[in-house]
Amino acid sequence: MFTIKLTEILRDRQKLYDQIMVSQRAFVLLFHIFLISVIFLGSYGFFMGLYHSFYQALSSAVKLPLLFYLALFICYPAMFIYNAILGSKMTFMQSLSIIISTFAFISTILVSFIPIVLFFHIINSGYTFMKFMHVVFLSISGITGMIVLIDALLYVCDHHKVYPKKGVTLVQIWILIFAFVGTQLSWNLKPFIGSHEYDFELFRHAKGNLYTSLIKSVFWIEIH
Repeated sequence: MFTIKLTEILRDRQKLYDQIMVSQRAFVLLFHIFLISVIFLGSYGFFMGLYHSFYQALSSAVKLPLLFYLALFICYPAMFIYNAILGSKMTFMQSLSIIISTFAFISTILVSFIPIVLFFHIINSGYTFMKFMHVVFLSISGITGMIVLIDALLYVCDHHKVYPKKGVTLVQIWILIFAFVGTQLSWNLKPFIGSHEYDFELFRHAKGNLYTSLIKSVFWIEIH
């Protein structure tokens, strides 16, 4: 089952969306997709943290899936309610399954980057480079995943007549909100990689939030 679902996520997503729309075992399907995403996100998180230490690797293996699903927990209700107002006939479970299938797709892309991550870890690349590399990989996989999410909604709109096309515009806005919330959560859950200058920390205290910190940094540069 695991291999079959992974193949559908990569090569035959339309079949997966059809199953989500008509399956009588929606919860079982959702669980398998969720499991793939958690295992793969955790695997990538492990190699993120391995740059610092084994304990950081274990910590990041838990925190990366937690980051995605906390952001979803915060943002999903607003998306579901507004889609319902616009005329979406998708059930809570169907809509959630499509988003989680997108997470599984994103996590699969991230896992494909692990050999590259491991290579730069072995050659002892610096913390700044490793941090930049992970930002690039997460951005690539995230942007690709959001494109897949929009394609999925267009597909169920055309073939199952349960989703209004005008809802796609709302989803594009929701994606920006999700990214906004997710980025802030990553600030609160850090460190994921861990600088060798610090001992292992499960969480590093950060005052305020990421965006106020960025604004203060910009004004500091302008003043100085």
